[in-house]
Amino acid sequence: MTPGFIIRGNARAIAALAIGAGVTSVLYAWLAASSGSLMHWVIAVVLAAVAAVGAWLWADARTPLMVADEIGIRLRHGHTWIGLQWQAISSVTVRSQRGLHDGLIMIHPNDVARDIVAVPMTLTHLCTSPTPAEDLATLSSGLVLVHSDPVKAPTLESEVQSCVDDEDGSWLFDRLGA
Repeated sequence: MTPGFIIRGNARAIAALAIGAGVTSVLYAWLAASSGSLMHWVIAVVLAAVAAVGAWLWADARTPLMVADEIGIRLRHGHTWIGLQWQAISSVTVRSQRGLHDGLIMIHPNDVARDIVAVPMTLTHLCTSPTPAEDLATLSSGLVLVHSDPVKAPTLESEVQSCVDDEDGSWLFDRLGA
């Protein structure tokens, strides 16, 4: 069985960032070694840190953040996977990417004790389809209300904020009860 919809990191964009930061870091280190400037050393170290984080993100980009198929939706947070069958989901809201504005998929579980799950769709993420709302509706076979809300996206900010800002800085989950 092949997955119907996948969101994963954009390895090319992340690699370009890491390589660019690494090359620029080496150039600043070379400049700092010849000039002795403390500011050049600071810039070189900061860019090296950006390159290191980019390399880690590049390795992490190979594993999907979200996989949806005929059974349900599986979500990854760090090294932990959480699965929800379509019967356990009441609705899915898709806010599509528009220009430089990030998209978002919000999954509303039937169990009110569980919090809403938010999955980002940013410039550094790739989706297997340009129409996630239609794909998720098809995969759920009508069991879940899937709606796309690109026009009303700003009115969702309060709901999105509760999913996005949790105490450990995670923007993928809001204490899913796991």
